[in-house]
Amino acid sequence: MKRDDVKKILPSITDDELSAVMGLHGSSVNGYKETISNLESTLQQMEETIKERDLTISSFNETDLEKLKKEEYERAYTEASKEFEIYKKAQAIDDFLKSSGARNVTAVKSLISMDKVRFENDALTGLDEQVEKIIKENPYLFESDSGAKPTFTSQIEGGSNVITKDAFQKLGYHERLKLYNDNPTLYMEMNN
Repeated sequence: MKRDDVKKILPSITDDELSAVMGLHGSSVNGYKETISNLESTLQQMEETIKERDLTISSFNETDLEKLKKEEYERAYTEASKEFEIYKKAQAIDDFLKSSGARNVTAVKSLISMDKVRFENDALTGLDEQVEKIIKENPYLFESDSGAKPTFTSQIEGGSNVITKDAFQKLGYHERLKLYNDNPTLYMEMNN
């Protein structure tokens, strides 16, 4: 906007008023110029970034892709191998506890310090000693090899005081519950 253009639109404007209007207009124009300059600078930075990215992409060849695929495969394989070893260790511990006569593997496992148990070459170490200690301190957690099997002392149908697996299978809910409450060891033995 020029001074003459303003005088044509407002012929009665004084020189002081015209100077004030032109000053306001000048500050607005300067603000726009600064914004445009900032936008041009940002655009130039973006163009440089795009050029760098394009160079990186163009330098990425098939060999690099194969290398990345191989690295990802090896990482995933290593991770899966670790998880499988953890699974095999847990399974080996469960099998060992079952073969040791543990009545409740989960309960016995809660008493074991897993940090002391090692699983290498499909063999457990550090578990025998812990299980022996648990058997001594908590014998009720393990099956007893003391010879005679416990018998059920209350009368069941048929008049026998000794229960067999077949007789146990024929018991109703209330009879099984009574057996469980009176002789939980026998109940667990018959229920397995």
